[in-house]
Amino acid sequence: MGTATTLLFERKGHWLLGALGAFREDRLRFLTDTAQMGPIVRFRLGPRRCYLVSDPDLVREVLVTRHAQMARDPLVRRILEKTLGGGLLTSDGAYWKRQRRMIAPALHLQRVRGYADLMVEHALAATEHWRDGEETDVEQAMDRITLAIVTAALFRVDSADEKR
Repeated sequence: MGTATTLLFERKGHWLLGALGAFREDRLRFLTDTAQMGPIVRFRLGPRRCYLVSDPDLVREVLVTRHAQMARDPLVRRILEKTLGGGLLTSDGAYWKRQRRMIAPALHLQRVRGYADLMVEHALAATEHWRDGEETDVEQAMDRITLAIVTAALFRVDSADEKR
């Protein structure tokens, strides 16, 4: 981060519980709404003070450049694991390093550029099956599209041929 200054935003909440109610109600919405407030947002979950870093350069600073100096609160980690799973964003130390090395090839710039084409291809293929006036379970459809994209991108397997 050098000498650049980054503004810290704060998400207000209940005087005692902080933002715990909103977080419990809809974790994903809470995180996306909070991320839109600024690059670094401070909020409380009960007595715990938390920070959400959403700017890509700052995320890299925290997760890659300064990962050894950063510690995740054990309680917050357990809460986030319920939403994000036990992966790269919720782990520390040697386990994090092993996961980071395993996923590095998938994050190479050339591979990432190709993911956009895969996403468009699978989204267009899914919409070919939709008809005007027909009701669609959007959550289920997005789950299928996401699975198809992830399996094609990471494992080079086409799961889109499975029953839609």
